[in-house]
Amino acid sequence: MSDTIAPTDLTAEEFAKTLTGWDEAAIEKAFGRAPDELGGLKAARAMIFTLARRQGMKDPAAYSAAMGLPGGEAERLFADEAPELDPEHPVTDQGKGDAPAT
Repeated sequence: MSDTIAPTDLTAEEFAKTLTGWDEAAIEKAFGRAPDELGGLKAARAMIFTLARRQGMKDPAAYSAAMGLPGGEAERLFADEAPELDPEHPVTDQGKGDAPAT
């Protein structure tokens, strides 16, 4: 098994929504805290850990790969957020409310 983690087509937010109870238990065991207690870069590493597990890495290797990845490289593993091209018909929840009221 390679220590390389392949990128996903999901954004980090979309990926986080796919976490199962088994994923949450593995994150808590590896990181010592529940996923909702992690923040910032540590939360991103938990998502990378889960992505690596789903690609077949055993937990110790997935943890090592997630922790060894430079923070700047973590972004490349998840898709970019789609820009709001038309605020009146937003693609994402973030764009809602940006359109002027009519």
